[in-house]
Amino acid sequence: HEFNFGLDFLEAAISGANFPYINANVYHHDGDNDAANDVNRYDPFYIQDKQVVDINGNAQTIKIGYIGFTPPQVMQWDKSNLEGHVIVKDIVQSAEKFVPQMIAAGADVIIAIPHSGLTASAREDLAENSALYLSEVESIDAILFGHNHRIFPGDPAYNDLDAAGIDNINGTLNGVAAVMPGFFGNHLGVIDLLLQ
Repeated sequence: HEFNFGLDFLEAAISGANFPYINANVYHHDGDNDAANDVNRYDPFYIQDKQVVDINGNAQTIKIGYIGFTPPQVMQWDKSNLEGHVIVKDIVQSAEKFVPQMIAAGADVIIAIPHSGLTASAREDLAENSALYLSEVESIDAILFGHNHRIFPGDPAYNDLDAAGIDNINGTLNGVAAVMPGFFGNHLGVIDLLLQ
């Protein structure tokens, strides 16, 4: 929804933010100039040094990497704001491109934050609902997603999908911790990771 009011409005909002804005699958658009079309419009990821205390009471610093995505369908939903200005690439392909860069930059933990929903249907290029397929990208440790306005784990719509890799009891997608906390702030999603 960041594009609903146009790019100028978004740029003004970002310029006043005291937190990083990340997006890995929105690129500059420059017609047929393929080189320009492969330049991210925003920082694709952010790595945060986080102080934690281990089970022995010792302070440790871990590097948490965050990577964000928007649904490619914004090019349809917000066409009047975006056409000719940006292009939006596939969520999973963008993750496959940048997650290795995050590891090379020292990330100990990688958290994917897609504005994307959950489906058990076969993966397609430029898919709107890619949370399940992000879980197949090597080295992603957790997925904080939302788009379907549902709750995961727990919504009965996701029952009986174990064969697809969706564990609606334990809150994992192909074994990767994941949460979708409803909509309009009606739930808080919490993931615990045991680090070693």
